[in-house]
Amino acid sequence: MTISTQAQSSTLYHYTDATGLIGILTKQELWATDALFLNDAQELRYRRLELADRLEAEGRRMSSLDNKQKIGAKAVAFLAQALRNDSLPETTRNDFLHRVTMHPHGNVYMTCFCQDSDLLSQWRGYAKGSGYAIGFHFDEPIRPNWEPLTSYVGVSMLPPVRLIQVAYGPEALDSLVQRIMSKIDGVLDQFDTVLLYTLSELAGAKHEGFLEEQEWRLVVSGIVPSALRRFRTGPLGVTPYCVIPFDISAVIEIIVGPGAEQELHIRAAQQLLNDVGSSALVRASSVPYRN
Repeated sequence: MTISTQAQSSTLYHYTDATGLIGILTKQELWATDALFLNDAQELRYRRLELADRLEAEGRRMSSLDNKQKIGAKAVAFLAQALRNDSLPETTRNDFLHRVTMHPHGNVYMTCFCQDSDLLSQWRGYAKGSGYAIGFHFDEPIRPNWEPLTSYVGVSMLPPVRLIQVAYGPEALDSLVQRIMSKIDGVLDQFDTVLLYTLSELAGAKHEGFLEEQEWRLVVSGIVPSALRRFRTGPLGVTPYCVIPFDISAVIEIIVGPGAEQELHIRAAQQLLNDVGSSALVRASSVPYRN
């Protein structure tokens, strides 16, 4: 199974600390955290409500047009209600939509990457003074190694994985509204698909204040089988996440973050890579270290 991408990319970097580096390389898996439990979950909630406002405005515009557009307007209003978590009319809620909106595992999970391999704000935010940036090559996409699970999970139950380039500012929502409208096209019986699409696409829209990050997100959406779902502790207590196994050949380099004893950190990272069968290179950050 390949990962679909919105745009061509090459090497993207996942910033982490020493514990994360060891876990990612030895288990050869990434953790995609439930979006509601991420550090910027409040940003996602805000964007969701802002998107609902825009969809409601689009629905009002459509309701004044021909009959086909009026049907589409109902779908748009329905979607806006779902984004606000308002109660949905029983007459228009189908069984699958009910499972998606009410089922505890019908959610969006994601893990983050950066285009810049040596960004000070990322070292400060994620690496905690002894960090690493893992370079993944996406021209040959990470392929979730889920084949051993298909015998008891089933291929149809494996959730889709998408690589999304984050867009920033009001233009990001403008583009998202256009894509959603092309998906809806007045079809209410496909609404479950539109809702999941919308929730995953929201992961790619952020405030312009985060533009420096040049972020990409690996997004898993839908109902995740228990074979892929895990839990860890976090700032909000018990935190759900989804594992995304990958082939070690996708890792092409490790950057050791600014800090004391960089040479020792490089030596240890190289030994770790050798032990997991990786030929990836290791280099030091060029950001000056300050104690």
